[in-house]
Amino acid sequence: VGGAARRRGEPVSHLISVYQMWPPVRPYESERNRLPTLDFAAWARGTAGVQVAALGAQNLLRMTPMVRGMHTTRSCAGQARCIEACDHLSEAIKMLSLFDVVGTPDCMQSALLAAGAKLRLRRESSSDGWLRMSSVAGRLRPRELIRESPRAVHPGQAVYEASRVRWEQLNASTRDEVLNVVGRCDLALYRSALERAEQTLPGRRGQCNQTRTPVRSSLA
Repeated sequence: VGGAARRRGEPVSHLISVYQMWPPVRPYESERNRLPTLDFAAWARGTAGVQVAALGAQNLLRMTPMVRGMHTTRSCAGQARCIEACDHLSEAIKMLSLFDVVGTPDCMQSALLAAGAKLRLRRESSSDGWLRMSSVAGRLRPRELIRESPRAVHPGQAVYEASRVRWEQLNASTRDEVLNVVGRCDLALYRSALERAEQTLPGRRGQCNQTRTPVRSSLA
């Protein structure tokens, strides 16, 4: 949509979601029986700055090899020191200002409505509009869309259950480690996204930071 909208998720919830959707696996193993090559904590150590990289340094964001899954890398060629994803935080924050609408998952309906207004889409009934927005946002999706959407894992695979992560089930040291990872720069980007959301979503001031994740304290 030509940069009309952007969604930024709460960093820890984003990591949990990515690990569950695209867990690190061995591509040559049977899809039905293979398991994650790394547990969530070990995998998360390599993800510092993934949201920053997605906005400000895409060359440092990797989805392969599959045994590592999504991770960030460094750029060392011709540099006095290696450049990491988090070194691009300021660029990522600047990128946020280029979008007409910025929303978080808690304000997704408002973000999609605002994006539609910016693009001057035709007005439609609330039920039709919600069905269309749901298919975009991944909520209440029609059966045919679910059937056609590509998935990295599905209930018939052993990795489907093995990659399920529950924050409340992680021990304290793992939680601290993950919070330190997102705290390096992605949390700062998310705070900027919340501020930008309040600027671009009319009538939603103060309502886009009501995250329902168990890591609400990470925003303090």
